[in-house]
Amino acid sequence: MDLLVLTQSISSVGFFLFVSTGLANLWLGYLVLKHNPKGASNRIFFLLSIIIFLWLFVSYASLLSVFVSTSLIWIRLTIFFAVPLCLFVYFFSYSIPKGKFDIGMGNLIVILSITGLVMLVTISPYAFTSIDLVDNFPSPVPGYGLPIFVLYVIISISSSVRLLIIKLKKATGVARMQISFILLGIILMFSLILFTLVLPVALISDATFVSFSPLYTLIFLGLTAYTIIKLRLLEIRFVLSRSIAYTILSVLISALFVLVTFLTSTYFSSESQIIQIGILILSSLFVVLILDPAKSLLAKVTDKIFFKAAINYPVVTKELSDVINEEIQLTGLISRFSITLQRDLRIESVRVLLPKDDVYVPYTVSGNKDNSISISANSYLVSELMKTDSVLLLDELDRKVALANERSILIKYTQIRILFEANNIYCIVPITTDQQLVSILVLSQKLSGETFSRNDVQLLDVVAPQMASGIQKA
Repeated sequence: MDLLVLTQSISSVGFFLFVSTGLANLWLGYLVLKHNPKGASNRIFFLLSIIIFLWLFVSYASLLSVFVSTSLIWIRLTIFFAVPLCLFVYFFSYSIPKGKFDIGMGNLIVILSITGLVMLVTISPYAFTSIDLVDNFPSPVPGYGLPIFVLYVIISISSSVRLLIIKLKKATGVARMQISFILLGIILMFSLILFTLVLPVALISDATFVSFSPLYTLIFLGLTAYTIIKLRLLEIRFVLSRSIAYTILSVLISALFVLVTFLTSTYFSSESQIIQIGILILSSLFVVLILDPAKSLLAKVTDKIFFKAAINYPVVTKELSDVINEEIQLTGLISRFSITLQRDLRIESVRVLLPKDDVYVPYTVSGNKDNSISISANSYLVSELMKTDSVLLLDELDRKVALANERSILIKYTQIRILFEANNIYCIVPITTDQQLVSILVLSQKLSGETFSRNDVQLLDVVAPQMASGIQKA
């Protein structure tokens, strides 16, 4: 009888949504933490993924009529875990995009104390006093403590939104896009939770939309995953994209074995076990043979989805090398090199700066008529380029500023970042020879809005010495 009740009460679609969304949250949180266990944003996101999983689990348990005798505690646990969910959304909003969590100890103690008190209220009889069965469906009866929970949700989420809006106004470039997507995910998820779950339950004891809660978290999960993959929010883009491919491959292989097992037991049930085992062995061999081709195919498919308009780097490298080798005039060299690099890497503009007196000024500009940029030879930027002789990216500067442990270092990277923002710079490549900075290659944003990838940086590292030789030759 219990099995019959359970079977009738569980929707297969609803069960799939709860399980798949919960596991997806845990999986994404684990990947984020594994990539950078010491990062504040990474740790917070991992804890947030665990809380979302627990919240989904107790939400689903509260819907099962088999648990009617204990449904009150499950419903209380639903709002119990909703409290830290709101808290860690605020913490996550506080830490992105720089990965820095510097809430003062006093403020942190106050926040945690209030959160703890609200959690005690949610698990007590003051939140929900009892359960009424409406059409054999548990309907909670709100108590006088429930408005405290509702107020906490509204204040915490509105604080998160306000904090992200403030950051959005100050942010530029990729950081601005990252914050925009996270803000959108939070607003959509909690608007749906507030207006279809919290308020209906609190005001009219209506829990009809609880079964849709996985869809709400899926919105936040989807936008967060997009931000991580496309905009490299937490720097696990490559790992996540490959994990998606391997997960799909695992699901397909599992489905294949389930199908083969089902067909074997259906059509060969009267045959000998040797035939059935033989079919399974042949299926296994087939999977082994197609595993590598299938893995490569799925990797290409996920690349097209998440990394559209892929760049053929060997071809681009050869084109740029040919330009450098063919041009003997400085004007032609810089002009063709800029145009080729801008076209092949799909960049808004490319500027090549050459030294003039004590400043570096544009020699030619491709795709941008603004020649006003000038960089002093005594600036922090030139000093950094001479010291490192490596490509410098805008999003790297955010991390350098956040991790600076000395005032002098903080001032240096802050000034360099201000220079980047003022001149629409997203990437700078030093062109050096014999420990002399002969030119500075200044790149603006990519047309796709994506950040410069590891492959982009490797290409620039390869062509920079060639360009230095080309400039000296010209």
